[in-house]
Amino acid sequence: MNIKIKIYSMLVNRVPGIQYRYLNKRNRVSGIFKRMRCVVYLLWLNFLFHILRIRSIGGNPAANPDDNKKLLFDVSESEALNRTSPKILADELMKFLVCTDSQNIMADCLR
Repeated sequence: MNIKIKIYSMLVNRVPGIQYRYLNKRNRVSGIFKRMRCVVYLLWLNFLFHILRIRSIGGNPAANPDDNKKLLFDVSESEALNRTSPKILADELMKFLVCTDSQNIMADCLR
């Protein structure tokens, strides 16, 4: 493997939080000097995470969107679900049937 790829994977791909922050910053800039600043930022993130042991930057903020979801604890999911009765649902679906033979079969099933 190429030495450049090894260094990149060691600095960027090892920690998901560092990878997310670096690539987010890297994709927003253009120009050689701004990209060099991104490399310094990458080294700074690795210094914070590995040397100073600031582990809060290790987590990927976009990894789990369900973290911000509000959960219902008052009632169960099946109680909170507003279901219609099977008879009403069948009547609603009967409106969309085109074939008359299908209507007779469905009518026999509902009796």
